[in-house]
Amino acid sequence: MKKIPAFPVTRYTSNIAGVQELATDDGMTLLDYFAAKAFNSILSNEYYVKTMIDGGREIAEIDVKISDINNIIASASYDYAEAMLEEREKRENR
Repeated sequence: MKKIPAFPVTRYTSNIAGVQELATDDGMTLLDYFAAKAFNSILSNEYYVKTMIDGGREIAEIDVKISDINNIIASASYDYAEAMLEEREKRENR
């Protein structure tokens, strides 16, 4: 999957000698942007988080570390983001 910048910025900067130079900063990738959006959506739905982790039981009842829960949610966020980029590419190639 190619890295597509989400918020590229081109600007002029001055180097040490005071000469204006053109600088480009790609910022985050579109994959990272979509993953962040998915991460926020997942966290906003307590039932979905419980279901992802262990079939909907209360998190306090599950023998899972918080770091494991964070990794599960982060991984799922990138899975959704990759699916979105794959669908985007399909639609662009129609």
